[in-house]
Amino acid sequence: MAESSVVLHDKRNLLAKRREVRIQISDSSGQPTPSRKQLKQRIGAVLGIDPELIVIIKVKPDYGTNIITVDANIYDSSDKILAFERDYLLSRDQGIKKQKNESNSQAAQQEQKT
Repeated sequence: MAESSVVLHDKRNLLAKRREVRIQISDSSGQPTPSRKQLKQRIGAVLGIDPELIVIIKVKPDYGTNIITVDANIYDSSDKILAFERDYLLSRDQGIKKQKNESNSQAAQQEQKT
């Protein structure tokens, strides 16, 4: 399993106290695209950062290749994550899937009947 990583973009955002990185990960294991948790582990290992301080913004696997491009924010502290990141990105990073609101769907079905 040979894997390599290249940092394509690394910018420091002083106001938000974070690093904004774009990293390209190549993995020749033949496995499907890794989960966000696995990607955070890999990015943390490559950059020497605690994976808990990483928030993945975007994952873009290149079609037909084993290359994955990841946009991520790396914060100085965990309290800055809650202050700046959007809730849906935090829930994605934690592996929480969005549940449909049953009360909204029931109300919509009743409206269609009338």
